[in-house]
Formats: sequence, structure tokens, C-alpha cells
Amino acid sequence: MKQHALHTEQIALGERANPGTMDAELRELHASTADILRRYPADLIETEIRARLSHDTERRANAAGSRFRAVQTMGFAAAACLVVALAVGVVQTSGSASLEGNMADNGVLHLADRAKGNGPILFVYRKEGSEAVLLRQRTKVSEGDVLQLSYVAAGDAFGAIISIDGNGVITRHYPDDGLMAGQLRTNGEIPLDFSYQLDSAPAYERFIFISGKRNFSVSSIITSIQNAGRFALAATSDLSGYLPAGVRMTEILLFK
Repeated sequence: MKQHALHTEQIALGERANPGTMDAELRELHASTADILRRYPADLIETEIRARLSHDTERRANAAGSRFRAVQTMGFAAAACLVVALAVGVVQTSGSASLEGNMADNGVLHLADRAKGNGPILFVYRKEGSEAVLLRQRTKVSEGDVLQLSYVAAGDAFGAIISIDGNGVITRHYPDDGLMAGQLRTNGEIPLDFSYQLDSAPAYERFIFISGKRNFSVSSIITSIQNAGRFALAATSDLSGYLPAGVRMTEILLFK
């Protein structure tokens, strides 16, 4: 599929004025969007995600050592909305997306901005009523908030998602056990199987996505960070020195 220029998409989303010379590009963009939505209908995507969520539910829900409580309130419709949003080529960074796939008359989701950058990306969404809101860096969250994590592998084959809270507790989100990183899916934005409800840990929640072309030891990274003590467990500490060669890291810091 032809990749449309960013400013054309911004005009289509109403973020930039149409200079009057972009009509052909806009028609082509809308036609491409409609074609994607025909090939990836939301109901089929939701069915696929429901099946994935049901796999190993009991094992994951009872996994020991996690300070988060696994919940399924967002896992179905929200995850389907995320996949459809990626197919359209836009992801919201402000406002919210309807969990039922809120669309304009031209078939474009009511989302506000495009996911930028060519490297791996970590997304954190918060359930707000019937909507999933994408959280910016340093957004304020609270105990009891239900969060959904998702990632874009950007060509990396293996990865791990961990979090560090204000008590200095490190939690594994993906994979939830084992010594090594998990294999990443590379077909767009991938939500984790479970949403999570925040506990009472103070100050901050720091979510970290580590990925690479080759597999690596997640346990070694966690042990190195823990052994480094309070400095490494701080909200804005530089963790690059605790990572093996050949991996890269992206993160989202949320405050409480």
C-alpha cells in the first residue's frame, strides 16, 4: 500500500488547513482507508483477540509474584479498537477512542495523531468508562486504574516488558515467567493478553519495553537493576548500563 505523506493525513484529520491543492491525495487516502477497513473488519479482529485472551487465562491470572491484579475489562473491545486504529494508520495521543470503534462518515477513526518513530514503541492505555485513552509520558494515574499495555516490535524478534514502581518493586508483564525474553509478534500493534489494575504503590509507575533481534536474559537484567539498589530503581534513572549488547529500550513514566 502506498504510504501517504504525514501532512496529507493531518489535513484529513482536520489538524492542518487544506491549501486547495491536496484534493487528489485526500481522495486516495480515504480510498486506502476504506479498503483497509473492509479487509480488517472490527468484529473479526475482536473474535481473534478473544481467542488469544482465553488462552492460558487461569495460569496467568494465578501467576505468583505480580503486584498487579489481572483483569479482563479492557482486553476484548479495547484491543480490537487498537488493531483497527493501527490499520487506519493513526493512534490517538489526546482525547479517547470508543471501545466500539467510533468512526467518522469517511471510515477514519476519531483518533488524534499518528504513531511516530521507526523504533519499537510501548503504549499504555487507561480504561475510562467505555473508552481506552492513550496515556502520554508523565500522565497522572491512581490506585485502581485499569491499564492495557501494547507494543510495536518494529522488526525486533524478542522482547520483555517490565515495570518499576515507587516502592522499588520490579514486575514482569511479558513474558510472565522464565529466564529469557519472549518472542514478539511483528504484525502491527500487539496488546498484551491482560489488562492490569494499579495497586497502592506511591509516586510513580515506570513501564519499560526491552527488545532485540536475538534473545536475551530478562532475569539477568532484573537482577542487575535490583542489585544496583535505590539509584537504579529511581523514576528517571538511566538503565542502559544494565542492558546487554544488541538490545534497545523504550519506556513510559506515569506519576501518582
